Amino acid sequence: MSDSDSENFVIQCAPVVDINSANALYENLKLVIEENSGVDIDAGDVDRVDGAILQIFVGFYREAKTLGLPVTWTKVSQAFYQACDLLGLCEVLELPAMES
Repeated sequence: MSDSDSENFVIQCAPVVDINSANALYENLKLVIEENSGVDIDAGDVDRVDGAILQIFVGFYREAKTLGLPVTWTKVSQAFYQACDLLGLCEVLELPAMES
């Protein structure tokens, strides 16, 4: 995670986002909430994502929206989108539509 030139934090997801990275992701998203900041999430390189990670994103997304914090998906890979679609989370996470 890094603080970009804008006021938003940037979260760059690795190609494999699994249970091994859950704690680090949780801590980074928790920091976004604590700093009362927006976040840009780049999931464009994701080849595989675990359901536990998607649960973390859903919890964070709901909390951020409740607090009025902007969450932007700058890139979403097909694999990430398909995992969310399979679990019915595309609308919950307000993912951008996949381009053909």
